[in-house]
Amino acid sequence: EEEEKIVFVSVLAGKNYCYHYYDDCIHIVRNPVAMPYSAVPKSYRKGCKHCAKGVKPEPTDLVYYTKGGGKFHMDANCSEITRSIESMNLEEAENKGYRLCTTCKLRHDG
Repeated sequence: EEEEKIVFVSVLAGKNYCYHYYDDCIHIVRNPVAMPYSAVPKSYRKGCKHCAKGVKPEPTDLVYYTKGGGKFHMDANCSEITRSIESMNLEEAENKGYRLCTTCKLRHDG
């Protein structure tokens, strides 16, 4: 009998995106770094659509960003950072329309 494969999914505002083989994938583990906006890497200067939409921080304003996130946050408790993680079997995840995370695929195939 084949062992049931358990995967991890993050649920954000009811949207189904990816399933993950690893519960420590950078796309589901969010450890925000706090820093002045002026110190945020240029590639992270786009604001989060949930907590920073239309906001232009001052250089000294404290903002947050996460590795692999690609945007800054005004709130460390933003739902994009603190998303909830659920586990389910692989077949269920695929039936719900989730697709395999490309980072997990590279790690798995690597």
